[in-house]
Amino acid sequence: MYNTERFLLFARDYFSIPVSQESIEQVRDISRVRQNSNVLHVNERYRQAERAVINWLVAKYPEHNVELNQTGYPDVTIVIGEEQIKTGFDIVILGDL
Repeated sequence: MYNTERFLLFARDYFSIPVSQESIEQVRDISRVRQNSNVLHVNERYRQAERAVINWLVAKYPEHNVELNQTGYPDVTIVIGEEQIKTGFDIVILGDL
């Protein structure tokens, strides 16, 4: 399937439809803006999920220390119980459910 830019190039090159280079560049720029917007949306959804998991853990284990891991896996850790067992949680966005 063609993206919009490829479609315009195909129409210009194979059907001799007049499509200016400026139009192609505008379509390319708009596509980049949309792509960047989608990345920002996914990042925001991840941060919301992260906050929800941390809030849930703090509510479930108020006497324990919940830690957000900024550098790798797992995303969140908590030390639970008298045995001081460290438990990790990985946060994954599944999409709209």
